[in-house]
Amino acid sequence: MPRNRRDIPREERLSALLDVAQRLFVDRTFDAVTMAEIARQSGVKSGAVYWYFPTKDHVLAAVMERASAALWRGLDELPADVAPADRLVYFLTSLRPLRSIHVAMHSRMARSDVVADAHLVLMSRFRELAMSALDMSDGEFDRSLAVEALCAAFEGANMDPDLERSGTEIVQFLLTRVLLRQGREAPRHM
Repeated sequence: MPRNRRDIPREERLSALLDVAQRLFVDRTFDAVTMAEIARQSGVKSGAVYWYFPTKDHVLAAVMERASAALWRGLDELPADVAPADRLVYFLTSLRPLRSIHVAMHSRMARSDVVADAHLVLMSRFRELAMSALDMSDGEFDRSLAVEALCAAFEGANMDPDLERSGTEIVQFLLTRVLLRQGREAPRHM
């Protein structure tokens, strides 16, 4: 006999809602999904989803924040000898399945502070990893500008579905050129 929803701990119900929302946002895009659909597929009443999230933008932000936190934990679990450039590649490769969610964030950021804040956290982590990778270089160059160039390349590649290469590949290429120019090992494909 299935458990009464009230017997399920709040965190478990919240996790189920986010699992469903992430799957739907990836499979069908953010705009094609309704709050009612998220609720229905999560096994809660349509209005109950609003107890957890005031808007669909809050769901989008929570999905990306949770995924980003999981990626960060994955980075922490990598062996200590994994090079910073390889950590960045791991992060970007792990983000690839969430590309449609990242794209949705861009379409919502100007209208939603909660989505803009979640995107800021994601890109702060990207910048931190990129700076660590570039710090391995002994060369004289503007590291801040290089990080911004890597961010711009990644963000631009994710927004253009017609590009033949992924954002990860483009960032790897740019990072490789900087590191090789400085006599460092290029990042590996992870």
